[in-house]
Order: sequence, then structure tokens, then C-alpha cells
Amino acid sequence: MADSDELFKNPLHPYTRALLSAIPEPDPINEKKRVKIHYDPEIHHYSESNNPSYHEVAPGHTIYCSDEEFEQYKKEWKA
Repeated sequence: MADSDELFKNPLHPYTRALLSAIPEPDPINEKKRVKIHYDPEIHHYSESNNPSYHEVAPGHTIYCSDEEFEQYKKEWKA
């Protein structure tokens, strides 16, 4: 969860990245080159000891992920 500017600037969660990659391009040439990202929820490997929860990576930018994933997303976030 984030405001739209922040979300488009820093799409951290793989599901968000996949959703944004599905937005069609109005230019037919660019549309042909567009790479769509497939989201596979199996990448998360959640378990009883590695449950997801909401984490705030920046003020107003919240991600639903495990603590381990959150550490990685913090490294990817661009101020």
C-alpha cells in the first residue's frame, strides 16, 4: 500500500510488479516489446515460523511480507 506516485516509483512486492507490467502501452511498437512479469505466490515459502505481516518500508509505503522478505525489500527501496 502506497500512494500512486510512490507505488509506480518503487514497486517492491512481486505481485505489484506483475500488476504494473500488465498495463498495456498505448504505442503499438512499445506494446510489442513490453515484458509481462508472471507472479507465482509459491516464491514466498511462508511457514509457521516465517509468517507474513504488514511492514512499513517508508512512510506511507506498506508491504505484506515475511520479516526475511522485508529485509530484502528495504535494500531495493529507492528514496
